[in-house]
Amino acid sequence: MSALVSRLAAKLNQADRQLSLFWRRRPMLAPAATLLTLVVWGGMEHDPLFVLTLAVVGALAYTTGLVVGFVASALGTVLLVALRWGHTGVQVEVAMANGLVMGLGLLLSAWMGYHHRRVREMARKWSEAQTTAALHHRPHVLPWAVANEIRTSLAAIRYLLFPVHGQADPEALQRATRELARLEALFDEWDPDKKRATLSVVNPSDGTQAPPNTASRSTPSPSNPYHR
Repeated sequence: MSALVSRLAAKLNQADRQLSLFWRRRPMLAPAATLLTLVVWGGMEHDPLFVLTLAVVGALAYTTGLVVGFVASALGTVLLVALRWGHTGVQVEVAMANGLVMGLGLLLSAWMGYHHRRVREMARKWSEAQTTAALHHRPHVLPWAVANEIRTSLAAIRYLLFPVHGQADPEALQRATRELARLEALFDEWDPDKKRATLSVVNPSDGTQAPPNTASRSTPSPSNPYHR
């Protein structure tokens, strides 16, 4: 019995965490559902003016901001209560209760309109940032000659460290170490940041900029005895 209760408690805790995560990921779902309920309520009460006021207040908050939306919500609430219950002789409590519901609905519409505006602005800024990054990003493309030399050097190192017959001697290990150092130097040579730093070096003797290295970087190093 205790095991069943423990499993049930674990399932309930897991369901609670999933439900909490669901609401955290969708913070505007509950306000949207509430606003939709108020729209349906206005339609059932045959009050198209309330539904129209909801749309107008949301549009004002979206275009002009939250403060203007809240002011429009307050004015709209007073206007709706005055037009609907000002001359009907309805009890004050009923008019105040309906006015409170309408006011909360208008405030919610203003908040959702402003929130939608903020989301659109953030999406636009993110898109502009991505576009700017894509325009200024220089793709790092490794030439085929360098890739082929790296592949050949790695194959040679593997042969030196793990020969087919016998064991690796100290000389083979030293050659493998030198080959690894050469590969590291090759990567340093093709590092774009280091290349730009090399091109921007100024000759201290006459103050002129040193010319870039015009040697072909795509030509494999002749020191590699294992180049194919």
